[in-house]
Order: sequence, then C-alpha cells, then structure tokens
Amino acid sequence: MGAVNDGDIETIVAMIGPETEYELVGGFADLADQPVLKGPEDVRRFFMDWFETFKTTHVEPTNFVEAGDRLLVLAYYEVTTKESNTPVRLYMGQIYSFDGAAISRVASYHDRDAAIEAARLSGAEAAELRPRTSAPPGPG
Repeated sequence: MGAVNDGDIETIVAMIGPETEYELVGGFADLADQPVLKGPEDVRRFFMDWFETFKTTHVEPTNFVEAGDRLLVLAYYEVTTKESNTPVRLYMGQIYSFDGAAISRVASYHDRDAAIEAARLSGAEAAELRPRTSAPPGPG
C-alpha cells in the first residue's frame, strides 16, 4: 500500500500480471468507467484518474487475514480532493487471490464489512475484525 501512498503508479502496475482482474466494489465502482479492471493498462488508467482526483491519499493496513487461499487486507484510508482540504476517512477491505506468487485478482471493497463478509470468515473471526467504533482513526 506504500505505492498507493506514494502515488507510484508504475509500482502498483508492476505487482499485477497481464491477466489480473481488479474489481471495484461499492463506492469505489463509482470512480471508474467499469467495475472490473482487466490487466495493467486498465489498472494504470484507474490510478492515473485516482491521483488526478485526489490531492492526497493515505492507506494504512490494520489487518492481514488468511481466508482460505486468499488474503483479506483491512485498512483505513484518508483522501483529500483537489477542491477541498477536508479529509475523508473510511474503512476499506481488499481480497487478494494468487496464482503462485503473482496476484491474479483483487476485489477492492469501499466497505470494510462487505469485504469481511465476502471473505467468508467464521462468525468469530469476522467479529474480531469489526471495529469497535464506526469512525476510522484520525492522523497520528
């Protein structure tokens, strides 16, 4: 997530393969022309648009959880638009699938709880991951 924080599009693109699908779920889907990005060029275009829209982006992972053969990453993110200095803070989740060591699919959820549900964790595992408050932490 450091590449996202740094605005380093080429590093983001280098992490995916030519057949990788990057699905945008929930509010993230509203930021793209298509909800499923296919391959490096679609991902590059999405992040170019992202960094044109947002003046700052900060993503901080809070949990990494094995979910069968996938990886659930929970994080909070904070962005500011070029029109406003007021930060927007939200919880998010991503589910990564792999083909060997390469990322084959990413599902990026605007809503952390939707990502937890999609990961199909046990009730106890899911409950442990839910924040005790609805507000993400502020800058530290």
